[in-house]
Amino acid sequence: MSVKQEPAAAADVEDEVLALCKSSAGSAGLLLNAVADKLPHHLPTAILASLNRLLAKGVIELHQNDDGEMIYKFKEKPVASSSLSLSGAKELSREEQLVLQIVAEAGRSAIWNRDIRAQSNLTIVQVNKVIKCLEGRKLIKEVKGASGRKKMYILFELDHDITQCSSPWLNIEGEAEVEFIRIILAQCEQCLQERAEQAEEKHPGDSNPSLRHYSSFVSIGELGRLVNGLNVSKVQLTPNDIEALMDLLVYDCKAEKTVKGSTDVETATSYRLLTPIMPPSGLVRTPCGVCPVRRDCCSLGQHISPVTCAYFNHSWLKS
Repeated sequence: MSVKQEPAAAADVEDEVLALCKSSAGSAGLLLNAVADKLPHHLPTAILASLNRLLAKGVIELHQNDDGEMIYKFKEKPVASSSLSLSGAKELSREEQLVLQIVAEAGRSAIWNRDIRAQSNLTIVQVNKVIKCLEGRKLIKEVKGASGRKKMYILFELDHDITQCSSPWLNIEGEAEVEFIRIILAQCEQCLQERAEQAEEKHPGDSNPSLRHYSSFVSIGELGRLVNGLNVSKVQLTPNDIEALMDLLVYDCKAEKTVKGSTDVETATSYRLLTPIMPPSGLVRTPCGVCPVRRDCCSLGQHISPVTCAYFNHSWLKS
């Protein structure tokens, strides 16, 4: 004898679904079939509608397990997502709801495509397809990091707060923006070179080496105005940002740093270009001298070995 399922009020179904999700908090989550099995007195369509409403409210979240199945989890601290984006979430597929939820959790700091894949457990093809769909519905939009190179995503009606990144030299994942840093460093190094040449012209030879030495310094303020004037960065670089970058030249023994007795970093901290007394020896210039994994270099046939060394094959030998 089968039990006849009578339609229940949407609020009642939603309360029962929420209570079930709360009871499973801390577990691996609930499959849709598991929810339906534990609430046999409700229609599956009513249960699914309640789950979608709870997703839209940010009370529960959607994940994908290793088997590719969608699971529902209760959220201890619901994220207050935008009502405009969530109003269009009811007509989305579960994959689209999952990606929209991940983007909403990132808030104004935005999220990178790669992190969306990692958190959703979807393939790159699925993520790209879902992102294109969400962009077409004006639920999310593409923004870029400080370097202007990383594609990131944010809810459509939010403004990207690029300053939420801990440093302009890092992307939102904490990885160094290598190319961006290289461009800015090259401009700063050229500025130091020009100042050194000007100091040499004003004080040639050994007439006044001390005056030539001090006149070759460039302050953080001057470097900051130069870099910000290039319009390469999407954010205004602060004196502390410039100092963190210029210290890289100091660590590489390419620049000298001096700090005066003042609290104003912009005027107190200066740098000048260092000219090496003699070129480094041939042994130091070999890839092994600067290789970060030289201690792991093994004999032939291993993953890290002289045969597979990218420094030898692509850089040093060809140059």
